Amino acid sequence: MESQCGRGKFIVIDGIDGAGKSLQTRLLQERLESRYAISCLPTREPGGSPLGEKIRSLLLQEDVTADGTEDVTADGTGVDAITEALLFNAARRDHLHRVIAPALDKGLWVLCDRFAFSSFAYQGAGGASLDLLKSLHRIALSDIGLAAGLSSDLASSLEPDLGIVLDLSPELAMQRFASKRGEAYVKPDNFERRDSQFFSKVRAIFLQQARSEPNIWSVIDASETVELVADRIEQQVVSSFSLELHHSAAPPEVLQEVPLSPIVRTASPPANERER
Repeated sequence: MESQCGRGKFIVIDGIDGAGKSLQTRLLQERLESRYAISCLPTREPGGSPLGEKIRSLLLQEDVTADGTEDVTADGTGVDAITEALLFNAARRDHLHRVIAPALDKGLWVLCDRFAFSSFAYQGAGGASLDLLKSLHRIALSDIGLAAGLSSDLASSLEPDLGIVLDLSPELAMQRFASKRGEAYVKPDNFERRDSQFFSKVRAIFLQQARSEPNIWSVIDASETVELVADRIEQQVVSSFSLELHHSAAPPEVLQEVPLSPIVRTASPPANERER
């Protein structure tokens, strides 16, 4: 694997539960390393750092009260959207400080399963205002480079270089949940057990945010086969960063030709590893 000079690239794969983000993050890592000789660091949110993983466990576990009864709010969770957002942003700041920023400074390409768009989408669907959520995100990013002892250039560039939203209908997502639980008993986490109306709101916010930043974010149809989705993600990355196959890499199998416009058109919404 060749070492990279200068700042690495920050790529985020996001979308609703069941879209295949964790699997596609791993597949992208394999392709970038084997075909383009790019050293990658895969990570995830919430989590990615010791503190982040503790917050992840707290947020995803079943909520119970001291007397053992389930403690849920109207949307099916034990905490409100703003409390969730505060916890997610605490995890994000630690993740950026301890993992993402140092890796980028070393020239690694960071591949992150979820980032800020998930906070905007999930906590936004839970009732928190987008303005508040973006303000919390800015606070989480503030002075990260200085805190980590990194260059001022890096401190000002900790947003993704490329973001991909894997778009999936809530109905298909729930079919995938049911299939996963049919193969082996997997208890749904605090986000997976919410209803299709909630996930419709989440999906709509993901697409709205992607369209608001078309130079950074692309939308890819996640209802296709795993290999086809992986091909489309690879094509988007290759196009975005003008990558060329490494001289020692075996030629990849023929990729499906797809449009590489910033937004891949999908059906309009109504307005693996366990994923949030």
